[in-house]
Amino acid sequence: MIIDALVRMGPSFDGREKSIEDYIAGMKREGIDRAILCPNKPASYDVTEGNSFVAEILKTYPDLFFGAVRIDPWRFAEQRSRYDACFENRAFRFVYLSPWEETFRCNDEPAFPAYEYAIGKGVPVIIETGQPYVAHITQIADVSERFPELNIITTNGGGIDLSGILAKEVDMILQTHENIYDGTCASVDGEKIAAHMDRICKGRVVFQSNYPVYDLHTELYRVQNSYASEEGRMETLGAAIQQFLK
Repeated sequence: MIIDALVRMGPSFDGREKSIEDYIAGMKREGIDRAILCPNKPASYDVTEGNSFVAEILKTYPDLFFGAVRIDPWRFAEQRSRYDACFENRAFRFVYLSPWEETFRCNDEPAFPAYEYAIGKGVPVIIETGQPYVAHITQIADVSERFPELNIITTNGGGIDLSGILAKEVDMILQTHENIYDGTCASVDGEKIAAHMDRICKGRVVFQSNYPVYDLHTELYRVQNSYASEEGRMETLGAAIQQFLK
């Protein structure tokens, strides 16, 4: 089974959204079985509108999708009841945070209630990762250490910047922080991603397309044609994320 662990869906403030019908056509074309939908930030900047949009998709296509509840740490207290309402639908299995778009540092106190909330709900948190100052891999490591019972799923292979120093930091942190999972989107270094699958964080790499930000076919091709072992590729394409979908 192939599971896409990051699809951005719903009206977006930056106009980059695609329809769910477009993505479903891509699923059929690429042989993807299920996907996790993370709400875009709408033009109103009210993330609960994005959550509601995803909730309607989950009702329409219950056999295809799971959802992530997007949380705005700055409005957590006032919106908490609406987050709770989403989790009444068991198809919502994750919390989703975007430090860059919501302008908060992932390891600063305003974000802590969101992590405590995810722990209380028994769900992992997907954190858009890689932007300096707000979601650098070292900041993700700090969150991991502050909340050791929280499972964290990164994006962008742990870092957007592909410089040698950052790549080594990502490797070190993934190797030493067992509650951090590596999301594959934008992982353009074939040797790096293969090393993650087979050695550095074996069993903790998950396939993400981050559609429509990135190209669905390209992101899947990188994993399916990786230098990694067949076991590593199969874990990444579905098995690693399935533990959170039972």
